[in-house]
Amino acid sequence: MNAKDFIAAQIAAIQRGDVAAIKAGLTERHREKVTPELLAKAKQELGSITLDELVGSTIETAGSIKVMMKNERTLTTLVQVDGTWAADTIWFK
Repeated sequence: MNAKDFIAAQIAAIQRGDVAAIKAGLTERHREKVTPELLAKAKQELGSITLDELVGSTIETAGSIKVMMKNERTLTTLVQVDGTWAADTIWFK
């Protein structure tokens, strides 16, 4: 899975209000911060942003992918956790 596919899957989970799927896509230190209220707020804010704006480019290193927005700001860093990718920030906040 590439970074754009990962963020697209996370957006779909936010739109469904799927707290469990979002938690599974975050590193352990961020999982408990995710609430249905946080996803509801994120859903509203993501309504006006396109996937291409969120994932403009990536910088890949061993075991991580830095995801840069189209405006060149950092969205998040994806890290490998047990063979799958996880965001190391609550990027949709």
